[in-house]
Amino acid sequence: MIPYDPVCLALVKGLSTWLQVKVIEMNVAAKMPPYPFVTYDFEGPDDSPGGLPIEIRNGSQKIFIETVEFTVSFCAYGKTKAQCINLALLMRDWFIGPGHQAMKDDTGVVIVDVGKVDNRDIAIGTVWERRNGFEVTFRATNRIETTIETIDTACIKGGATFCE
Repeated sequence: MIPYDPVCLALVKGLSTWLQVKVIEMNVAAKMPPYPFVTYDFEGPDDSPGGLPIEIRNGSQKIFIETVEFTVSFCAYGKTKAQCINLALLMRDWFIGPGHQAMKDDTGVVIVDVGKVDNRDIAIGTVWERRNGFEVTFRATNRIETTIETIDTACIKGGATFCE
């Protein structure tokens, strides 16, 4: 399973410390914070690696291990276009720099790709909401552990009885 909760915690903690602004999940029923702020949104997740996982048997356990990728979209909101662009670029710097190691250390998730910053302004009525953003692709290890059910004894009946 993708470590969703630890990833969210590490993103919010790391980005809010680096940017000194509020970092919130996008599309959540809550009041919008004052500008500037940052949002994140998990796209997918794309947990289909395109092959079969490695299967390891250890006694009565069967362990499946595979790598999966998932993408998170980030948006910087501000009162002005310049504030949004600067905040988005600073956020991108965190992923390329200290965030890369922090995510690996705190969650075991690595950053695969940091996209380019693009304009995501939208018109709400007659007012423009200023925002710039980008996507980050992460890679994680998906580990599934199951117990192998074994048949300890079996009675075979037929011409001769082998069970007592």
